[in-house]
Amino acid sequence: VKANPLEKTVQGAIARLSNMENMLEDFDEGKQQDWFESINGYIGDLGNLLEHRGEWDVELPLEMIRRLDMGENPDVYVKQLLEQCMTANQLSKGRVEVLQEFHRELGAAVG
Repeated sequence: VKANPLEKTVQGAIARLSNMENMLEDFDEGKQQDWFESINGYIGDLGNLLEHRGEWDVELPLEMIRRLDMGENPDVYVKQLLEQCMTANQLSKGRVEVLQEFHRELGAAVG
């Protein structure tokens, strides 16, 4: 599956950020220029995202962003949201069944 430009840009920024994390863990003053270049590259990645933000139609729930900020896995949020939807669906299904039964009973009582 071919990645779209947004995915490529975000993946590149994430890869650069991961590389920067590794550079910090093994920091060597002799590679300080590499560190500065990585920072500038990351800023460029963010600038690219900002520059093209109107081209992409992406909406994220505010709750997902909050949870990401707290360090939570977004997959957990999606799973919980799906479970909530399934529960609401079961409640709706139960209501429909009760109303159908009521309709049958009412029809039998009247006619």
